Amino acid sequence: MSHEPLALLDASFYPQCWDERCATDALALLHALLQGNVTASAEDIAARLLEDSAYREWIYFSVFGRYLQRSFDAFYRQSEDSFNSEMPDLFRAELMRHARPLAMQQQLFMAGMLPEHTRSEKLLTATVNPATAIRRAALSSQPVINHITITGKNVAAFPIRHNRRTSERIRNEVLILDFHSLRLVSENMMTQAPVTVDNKPASAGFWQRWLAPKPEANEPKTSSSALPLHYCIRHYELR
Repeated sequence: MSHEPLALLDASFYPQCWDERCATDALALLHALLQGNVTASAEDIAARLLEDSAYREWIYFSVFGRYLQRSFDAFYRQSEDSFNSEMPDLFRAELMRHARPLAMQQQLFMAGMLPEHTRSEKLLTATVNPATAIRRAALSSQPVINHITITGKNVAAFPIRHNRRTSERIRNEVLILDFHSLRLVSENMMTQAPVTVDNKPASAGFWQRWLAPKPEANEPKTSSSALPLHYCIRHYELR
């Protein structure tokens, strides 16, 4: 890669403050969201990201968007089309011509268990929006949030340019195309601040209300409190 590294988004975007509560970096914001100290939604954070000059530089240096990412992920893992067996590597090589290195100490998040093929294929899709990671992780019975810190100079990536007029606007994703190693450093458990299903407390932010389980159409409403989720936070170094 001959491109200049992307700007360190965390240095430009943080600190971020809501209701007199401030987060000094991305991990601090994740903790504040889970503890209920900050009530920003994924939409709130996505809107602020789009106002940040470093993030705008991230997403506007190329035209590649979510459609290309979905197509690449599916195409790269196809195994039945032997006639086009070389195409995934050619496609990846073309994308690498336009990828840029992520800055050292940049922080990313990914919800759920890391796929087994992550280290062998050197492919990873993460987000810079901690509320988006929380929202996705909450869909699992055993929520896992992977916190990834860039510690190498040659982590090749594409910030995905999302459609701001659709639900994609909260994704704030980064497609990582190549790296040297991914190392688990530590992990810890965090319990989400309590939320209620029907009678939401006045102090609950939009993200808490959104994450509360939605009753089915034929399910009687209840005012009982939902059980808090216990999140496993895994900290990785990517180089």
